[in-house]
Amino acid sequence: MEKYTLRNSFVFTVILLLGFCANVCAQNEQSEAKKTVYIEYFNRPQNLSFSQAEALRNKVIEHIQYRKRIILIDVDSDKSLKLEQSRRESPEASAEGDMDRMKTMVTIGANLILQGRINSIATKSETDKEGKRTYTATCSYTLKFVNPQNGTIVASETNENSGHDASEEKAILSAVTSVSTSNAIDRLLENIAPLYGHILEISKLKKDEAKEVYIDLGTLHGIDTETWFSIKVSRQIAGRTANKEIGLLKVSSVEGEDISLCKVKKGGKELKAAMDQGVTITLQSKFVSTLFGIRI
Repeated sequence: MEKYTLRNSFVFTVILLLGFCANVCAQNEQSEAKKTVYIEYFNRPQNLSFSQAEALRNKVIEHIQYRKRIILIDVDSDKSLKLEQSRRESPEASAEGDMDRMKTMVTIGANLILQGRINSIATKSETDKEGKRTYTATCSYTLKFVNPQNGTIVASETNENSGHDASEEKAILSAVTSVSTSNAIDRLLENIAPLYGHILEISKLKKDEAKEVYIDLGTLHGIDTETWFSIKVSRQIAGRTANKEIGLLKVSSVEGEDISLCKVKKGGKELKAAMDQGVTITLQSKFVSTLFGIRI
């Protein structure tokens, strides 16, 4: 009896170690699969300040780091790409279209380049009956991911933000760092670096309809309660793989590095039927907004 217990204990330990190694390898593969992106200095018109362009650039860096979809490297951190201060602070700072600079980025491992430009900033003021003045600032900007191999644009987004404050300067800063900037980045990331995952189990069922599920993505993947997933089923048709969207999930709570609880927002019956049939189901992150452009 003692030999049997020891043997089983040893087997159980080996299984745990294999599982741990498989998990680490999977995480490493996922990390290796991430695109390396170099973020350039942002351009701006002559009448706008360097600090305004930097405020937008810093907001972009902050949100991309939060999402963890790509490996982001600041050109300012690389000696071969860092520009002298006078050129860095000039309106046309990014050397956009400089193929030699792009070749350097390819050599040091860039898959993509992130370029940005503030197109315009406009302000207006209103004074209420009590004499209180409020400024409204509008900032138009463009973000684009470029292939450094040939200079082609892979994805781009032009957006316009608004900000309000009693101070004109703070209204401009509010416009530049608006939550709409985060939404613009998220739309771009879904284009160049979507997340893929799987359903672990149905956690809540109502008759023949899945209401809540657990998925295999979590804090390691930069998701939060604003992250949505498209539910897709795969079928083989004439030697080809056909993917069809059958529903939508929205993360309701992130519960670990690789586990989150999601509400089934659409296609609960179709999801339950697909799981019962053993059909291949995959998840792909998706940007979802209301008619007013506000994430729900």
